[in-house]
Amino acid sequence: MRVLIALFALSPGLLSSTALAQESIYDYQGRLMFGNALEIFTASLTIFGPLTNPESRADLQLNLIGTALNSSSNFGGPCIIEGPCDLGELEDLKIIVNTSGTVFKSADITFTQYDSTVDGLGGGITDFVIGPNGDSVNVSNFYGVNVLSVSSAAPGRWFEVPVSAPELDAASLGSALALLGGSLLVLRGRRST
Repeated sequence: MRVLIALFALSPGLLSSTALAQESIYDYQGRLMFGNALEIFTASLTIFGPLTNPESRADLQLNLIGTALNSSSNFGGPCIIEGPCDLGELEDLKIIVNTSGTVFKSADITFTQYDSTVDGLGGGITDFVIGPNGDSVNVSNFYGVNVLSVSSAAPGRWFEVPVSAPELDAASLGSALALLGGSLLVLRGRRST
């Protein structure tokens, strides 16, 4: 019994490194958006940590493909799953993850660029939205005139991407072997006395 207590007392580092390695990846396939062009969103959202923790970090890749605009944006690091990302004065990004208990259902994403120049459409304000009522893209010039305005009447679909189990690094493997060897020595020493 003492050996088991010693094993658990010596292994919190191994247990905590495994708990912190939680990663979930979700891909998004949007519906075709209509307006003065044809556009479609795809996205990949990687969440580091539990879905139920609003402070869990997220990386987002947002792609827009269509007849008027082709754009790809990557956001990582400062994003949390329940609030705005700190991207600076000229960009706003907000990610809201929708769950049912601990199960991912969808994500609402809004991204706004101020003073942007997009694929020859001119400078102004660009708004990207992936939400519960559908997707939309609006690009207006500095005078407030819409240069591009497209939307879909229904949201796209999110898919969970399987993530393989984290591998043991050399330090964790060395710690595990030392712990196993030490426990065998303790057991062997008790039998001989």
